[in-house]
Amino acid sequence: MTIKDIYLYNENGIFIEKGEAFINPRNPDSVFLPSNATTINPPSYNSNKEYIKFEEGKWVIYPFKIYYLYDLTTKEFKGMGTDIDNSKRFSFGVTTKKPIEIKDHNKQKLYFEEDRWIIKELRTYHLYNPIDFSYLKSIESFEQPINSSIKSLPNIESENDVIKWNASKKDWEIKVKVNYNKLQDSMKNIFKVLIDNLEDRDVQLKFIINTQIDIVDKVEIDDYIDSLRNCLYTIDIAKPSLIEITTSIRNQLNKYLYNIRLYDLVLKADNID
Repeated sequence: MTIKDIYLYNENGIFIEKGEAFINPRNPDSVFLPSNATTINPPSYNSNKEYIKFEEGKWVIYPFKIYYLYDLTTKEFKGMGTDIDNSKRFSFGVTTKKPIEIKDHNKQKLYFEEDRWIIKELRTYHLYNPIDFSYLKSIESFEQPINSSIKSLPNIESENDVIKWNASKKDWEIKVKVNYNKLQDSMKNIFKVLIDNLEDRDVQLKFIINTQIDIVDKVEIDDYIDSLRNCLYTIDIAKPSLIEITTSIRNQLNKYLYNIRLYDLVLKADNID
């Protein structure tokens, strides 16, 4: 059977490609045409700037309408499309506003926000813990992460210093690190004094105190303080003669806890918006 060139178009009449169809052997002027096809030869056109559409029995040339794509979530520029490329319309945001020029593609990106194109630069952001506002780490990003600041970090001069974010001042500041080791060392020394003041028969008390010395480096500070209070209470009952030493321990403990609470209160007050 003889074949003839045909031209296929989509449901909107836009040209897709050239094809072939069989000529009716009983009627040489007739062709077995599939749907959305014609034997009419399309005109010449610039496929980079134009497209052709089959309308009312003839081909019509149309210029491309260019639009620009951006991610619907991040708003980042994602390229260009045309008014006949409908598949992209469902995946991206679309605007006809022409993007501005980027000079450094490694350190700059385009975003479509508030109905306009803006350039965002790769910047260093410093992250902080949202609970105690302590500095966590620094990262490079085109978008600012939550719980972060672009403000420069201060220099730490002492190992006891920590960097914290002050939300009310919108800036970093240096805080003195709370040192639990000081309390632990102090308690060890006082417990040794307690043991020296016990008699040989006070085996159970010695065991309790030695247990306090053993766990001082092995438990969380809050658990340790609870255990310490129970220990002091037991000693007060069993050995009233040691009240001066146990009182000294309590005074040190209360002073330490006061400093901790004061530190926490100041930190929380600094970070009230």
